[in-house]
Amino acid sequence: MSGILQNILVLTFCWLAATGAGVYLTFFDQPKEIERLEKIEQVNEMKQAEFRNLVSEEEVSSQRANEVTRRWNARYKLVPQTLSSASVVGTLNALTREGFEEFNIVYDGQKTEPAISSHKFSISGQGYYTHLYKVIWDLENGRELYRIQNLDLTNLNLVQVNRYTQKEEMKVMVEFTFEVVAYFGGTEGLSADDAGPGVLESDIQVAALPELPEGVLPAKLPNVNPFYPGILQTLPPNSNNLIDVEDASLISVAGERAYFDVGGEYKSVALGGDVYLGTVTALDPHNGRVKVRLNKGGIIDHVEIRIDEDEAQRAGSGGYTVQGVGW
Repeated sequence: MSGILQNILVLTFCWLAATGAGVYLTFFDQPKEIERLEKIEQVNEMKQAEFRNLVSEEEVSSQRANEVTRRWNARYKLVPQTLSSASVVGTLNALTREGFEEFNIVYDGQKTEPAISSHKFSISGQGYYTHLYKVIWDLENGRELYRIQNLDLTNLNLVQVNRYTQKEEMKVMVEFTFEVVAYFGGTEGLSADDAGPGVLESDIQVAALPELPEGVLPAKLPNVNPFYPGILQTLPPNSNNLIDVEDASLISVAGERAYFDVGGEYKSVALGGDVYLGTVTALDPHNGRVKVRLNKGGIIDHVEIRIDEDEAQRAGSGGYTVQGVGW
């Protein structure tokens, strides 16, 4: 065999081997490798997506944790680990030392739960609306965790005899019933004595927590008393023994004072002074007259009282003429 033929055969064999290897790699080996690499890429993309989700969830969780921590650090209610019913009664008694005719406390028992425990009391009585409002405000907005439930109010006007002066006095009051729930104990970290060192008040350790701004609390004093009647059916008694200008005789107006004859007794009142149901608003010494503003149970009346020069008419009419006109 000639050298040229041998070279051709060698080259042909090499070509066939290279072509076979290329065909094998192209159609058999490379697809498997590409598929393997694609799967690895998919796994990597899934891991990256999972990592991004974890980072996002971590950011959300961190924001929530920061918000919860901020709100917890800003809390102003304190829950003692232990609280006796006698301590709650003492608090109620301290808040109701004045302004109440009656304040009855009935203990309804203790409720113990894993999350938090409580004492419950039923309250009833009679008192001034403004004082009752202050008691409820102090309980609801104080540091200790008290809650008012089932509040019921009824208007109550009392006419009583003052035991010192023996004179009748009208008291515009309310009759009330409600329930007080005082919380204590519960989850670790919730109680006042779990919050770190503080100042002892009664049997409650008050931690050094931030003060709540007064601007976010409801008004400490009521703007109006909704139970005070606009027009009274019965006029209040003259407890302070003031001059009743509708039942007295005006005898003189001199300087800044007006002089009345009240059942044979001479009494005087200055400009701006109080009389029964009203106030002296003007004096006219020259013409001998007095102007008074009266509040007759919610009905405002401006009356003018004159000195009557006719003694006989004075004796028959009571000594003055009342005119509902101003000057």
